[in-house]
Amino acid sequence: MLLVDSAVFTLPFLVGLAAGLVRTGWESALLPSAGLAFRHGVLLAIALCALANAEAPPRRGVLYVLRTLALALCCGWMIASPFARESFALLLVASLLLLASNIASARQRPPMAGLYRIAGSAFFVVGNGLLFPDMPSHVVVSWWLGAVLFYVLGLHMEKGTLRPGESERPMLYALIALALGGAVLKNYALGAEFLDPYSVTPLLLWGGDRLIGLVLCTAALWLLVRDASDGWQRLCALGGSLFLAAAGGLALYTGQILAGPLYEAIIHAFFVGFAVSLLLALFHLNSYLALGSLLALYLGLLAWIVGALSDASAIADAGSAVVTLCLVVLAALCVRAYRQAARFAH
Repeated sequence: MLLVDSAVFTLPFLVGLAAGLVRTGWESALLPSAGLAFRHGVLLAIALCALANAEAPPRRGVLYVLRTLALALCCGWMIASPFARESFALLLVASLLLLASNIASARQRPPMAGLYRIAGSAFFVVGNGLLFPDMPSHVVVSWWLGAVLFYVLGLHMEKGTLRPGESERPMLYALIALALGGAVLKNYALGAEFLDPYSVTPLLLWGGDRLIGLVLCTAALWLLVRDASDGWQRLCALGGSLFLAAAGGLALYTGQILAGPLYEAIIHAFFVGFAVSLLLALFHLNSYLALGSLLALYLGLLAWIVGALSDASAIADAGSAVVTLCLVVLAALCVRAYRQAARFAH
């Protein structure tokens, strides 16, 4: 059982790591960053499979194994053949399994944790469904942002580091509704622009991204104030909330999650700064190497974002190199910590 647990955890985690490396500009013969599908933020979202393995063994079942292995398999397929349409079909099937497994196990979780995991899975299904008509990444990414945000927050609610009170529940419901409205509005505006450009007003065109930005900023503030962890987990939550606020602030101020340096800055701040930080918070990496790597990751990511926005390629390249190295080190530490925890549990 230890071997199965380690394999199911390690495969999607390494795929997510590879996606993070390509997201930072790293290239190799095995990971061709020219593949458009491999550049999509979905491959970082698929790193959530590794998070699902943090569930207690009694909650694991057939759907759990199927969804994790299917997501990892389709990622490997997308890496080997970035433009293969068949991999998108498998990705959609795996996404549906993810949604079904979270619905089936919702009663075993705290109410808001179960709702947020279901909401994240639903956003993931819609986003992956939009891959079939060849929607551009800046359209699909609106759904992936919601998927990762709600899924990660749901995991931390279940863990107990986030404990929403009764008075906060309306706000948490509103975040789902606003994110859904923002994604739908953006998709509608970009679709209408192709049919009748004159019918699309600036409010319609940029309102969707601003709604998403508002959701990200609100979630960042709530995470910053309400996170109840300490030590390593608190540091990860603090860094993640600040980068989440940066991503949301850029989207809220500009209203443009589109191609170009601004889009890249938002995506890096969210998927690498926020998502990776909250992933790391699920592990106990209380060592000087982990602490130094995390701080270097934040500094490198900040340098990359500033360099990209200011068109300073030297600063951006230096930041990207630091982020790449830190991702490798932290991933290795996470795999080691997981294996030790799994061995102790058995």
